[in-house]
Amino acid sequence: MTLRSKAVSDVRQQFQKKPTHPLILKHDPPPRHPVHDVIPGPGVFNSQRPSHAGSLARQYVLSQDLTPILGGTIVDATIIAAPPSTKNRERQRDTEMCQTKKGNQWHFGMKAHIGVDSRSRLIHSVFATPANTHDSQVLPYLLHGRETRVWGDSAYAGQTEVMRQHAPCVQDFTHHKGNAHHPLTEPDRECNRTKSRVRARVEHLFRVIKRQFGFVKVRYRGLKKNAHRLFVTCALTNLYMVRRRLLRMPPAY
Repeated sequence: MTLRSKAVSDVRQQFQKKPTHPLILKHDPPPRHPVHDVIPGPGVFNSQRPSHAGSLARQYVLSQDLTPILGGTIVDATIIAAPPSTKNRERQRDTEMCQTKKGNQWHFGMKAHIGVDSRSRLIHSVFATPANTHDSQVLPYLLHGRETRVWGDSAYAGQTEVMRQHAPCVQDFTHHKGNAHHPLTEPDRECNRTKSRVRARVEHLFRVIKRQFGFVKVRYRGLKKNAHRLFVTCALTNLYMVRRRLLRMPPAY
């Protein structure tokens, strides 16, 4: 082997090494297990394809050296708007997007579901579905399995058994939900206000996604491309949340 060929071989081996950065994509074939069944080691951006029809998921496993995943997870979802106009070549709206009613207003688009670590406020699970998917249907895919507490709004009420199937040591800290026949009592309202002090941290992530990175409306047709943009935006959101900590770290030479 000549000196030139040996140098080329060394360069190729250097580029073929797998990255170890905590937020770099890992291009492996998706396994057949759901997201909550397979949790890889630290420092991996795990690409998983669940069996839930018409949806895409990603799960971030953060580096234990940078920010450890602690025992609490906050779950929530937000609607990403899509253009409802039919003034296009197909004369129809995007068939992979759906409409849903929130309050007294109708929305058309997709829904972004995220699971956030309650202490570090970093996203560890992402799920993309059409807008008409209920928040509670995606709950199993937002848990990493080692939770001790789960916070969420009243959309996740009554899901204690589902939580314990995927996280045996979990405690349900979702909001109490009332109705016309059984309204919330004053202790229940006070309990919900106390839980909101922790649950509100997930709204900060949505502010970064929508305001800092401008992901208020979808950019592409179809769920797959917009889901990939959501996954990259969530990775950038995590970097934005730890930007000051990263700047204080010593440079790597």
